[in-house]
Amino acid sequence: MGMLELRHRLRAFAIASAALGVLAWTATDAAAHGGGFGGSPGALPMAPPPPDAAGGGVGAGASGASGRARGRPAVAKAPIGAPDASTGGVRGGSRRASRGPTTGTPVTFLPDDPGSSTPVSGNPFTLTLRAISWEDWWFANASAYIDLVPRLDAMVVSGGAGRLSSRGRRATTSFRPDRETVHTVILPALRQLLADPDSPPEVLEAAALAIGRCADDETTWDAVSALTPMLHHESQGLQTATAVALGALRSPTTVNAMSNLLVDAETLAHAGGTVPWTVRAAAALALGLSRQPSAVEPLKEAVTRLGESEREIRIAALIGLGLLGDERDPGLVAFLVQVMREQADPALRGVAATALGRLGRAEALPALIQALDDDGAPIVVRQCAVLALGRLGKLGDGQSLPRLITTLQKERDELTRHHAILAVAHLASRRGLGGEPADRERTLAVDTLEREIRKPTRKSNRPWAALAAGILGRARADTRESLGEALLERFEAESQRSVRGALALGVGMTGLPSAGPVLMQELASTRDEALAAYLALALGLLRHGDAADLLAARCIDRRSGPPVHDEPALGLAMLGDARAVDEVFYLLQQADHPQHLLPLARTLGTIGGSDHVRPLVDLALDVTQHTGRRAAACLALGRIGERDAQPWHVPISEDHNLALDLPLVDAVLAMR
Repeated sequence: MGMLELRHRLRAFAIASAALGVLAWTATDAAAHGGGFGGSPGALPMAPPPPDAAGGGVGAGASGASGRARGRPAVAKAPIGAPDASTGGVRGGSRRASRGPTTGTPVTFLPDDPGSSTPVSGNPFTLTLRAISWEDWWFANASAYIDLVPRLDAMVVSGGAGRLSSRGRRATTSFRPDRETVHTVILPALRQLLADPDSPPEVLEAAALAIGRCADDETTWDAVSALTPMLHHESQGLQTATAVALGALRSPTTVNAMSNLLVDAETLAHAGGTVPWTVRAAAALALGLSRQPSAVEPLKEAVTRLGESEREIRIAALIGLGLLGDERDPGLVAFLVQVMREQADPALRGVAATALGRLGRAEALPALIQALDDDGAPIVVRQCAVLALGRLGKLGDGQSLPRLITTLQKERDELTRHHAILAVAHLASRRGLGGEPADRERTLAVDTLEREIRKPTRKSNRPWAALAAGILGRARADTRESLGEALLERFEAESQRSVRGALALGVGMTGLPSAGPVLMQELASTRDEALAAYLALALGLLRHGDAADLLAARCIDRRSGPPVHDEPALGLAMLGDARAVDEVFYLLQQADHPQHLLPLARTLGTIGGSDHVRPLVDLALDVTQHTGRRAAACLALGRIGERDAQPWHVPISEDHNLALDLPLVDAVLAMR
């Protein structure tokens, strides 16, 4: 997403690269070496985790995170379990940090040498938690709340010269490509790239992920046949991307291969050498993404049998179990509850709580409430359990909503409080048990969010309450007017730019019609580019058609920053106006800097249509083009041809506790 996406994406890359102990290229280094999205494959020796003879069961612990971050700006942190007077017990480290741009631009999708997962010396269960802002949360979760693809199916497309300067328009009834175009144009081109031995690893990574996003039941076999050889490539980043892509196919044919990768560290990569731990962890995520019942046992086995030195793989396996959905394995809930209660490692316990919430099984509710009520539980477990409770609880059950409200009002850990605010919205968004108790609790939820918007218990609650109000108003028509008016009233009175951005997004999600002119006037007058970005998205969410010309003018600002501001482009697309699309494609053809290529590719993939499929294919296949530009074209093709309305990463990012320092998950989510 333009400036906002770039700022957060670069931060994610920096965190992942630093925490994995990788010397990622900076943008300057990339230019000096001919550009591109990544360094030379295999430049550093592979360093898989050492085998652990001790093994471990559900009650066994796991080591501290591998490769502590080096060179990253410090955030206030303390080991979980350390006493802290300010929180009255266990410290969560959830403190606000500076959100400035990261210096030095890593330019690879995944680090090619992630280092070792050998436990660090000292307390094996030391856990670092990152300070998380509402902007971080929005960046990770926005895709779940921007219903863009259905609107693109009946978009108004630019005519004439095909640039923003052209005011002519023509209507089309099928802007996004149909499945035949995906089958006959996009996928064959991507497979051609994988089959070419001269394709650079950066292009191969992007092509592999695009295949995982685009292929459907009709093309699964061809996709598996094209992707599987990439697991043997010398580039560890490509191996990892390929494993994720195979999982994204959601095919039962991939389960055996991913299971073997996960549990057997001596079979595949580098001419029979050890499978890197990142590939094994990616295989665990892939098994979860596959949503196949046969994936349950391999993932459970990884959690119980792998040892302390393979902590990241066990965490990935727990995440995978949560991604399986409502698979009726009779023992899965009990297994995850046991991990959440008995593991010595707080990270595994927290991820198990998240997995319980994602599974959606009501029998997990008592265990989650108990975890939230346990003042002695590690903060990370409470942070995860409160979000899970918002997914599993029912309005009218007399216990879920009262506990969430108590948490948001009295909890001393900032992020647990903020998660409770979001959980109130998730809980109230669903139907509940029905009858008067559920209606009474929904009214209580609305009143609670309005109070946190107008007179919050703590000032830091306000932007999170704004997002929560938007989530609830988006889901429930009977709450939109009340919540929308509270948000708009506070927006007009608020002076802090960051909070105004959250309020704008919240009112945009509610769809309050009267907010359109107010936000439009603010966008026309503001000089704050970050606020302008949120205002543009909010106007798109509102479907405020009068803002189309203003958004079109805001898309291109050649005076500063990236050559295209794609929040206005996304807002324009949400209005059903494609004037920005051709301009974004034109700029993609000219760009050669990763800071421009990545957001341009993301934007074009999100708002681009069938008219751009063949030009993007030509760009991806053209060996005379800049490597990064070819990879960007593959990224855009993957999103344009994606088989689902929401991007593939949403199941992983939704309700993920961003405070957890999980480098591989950060890197995988950065691939989206």
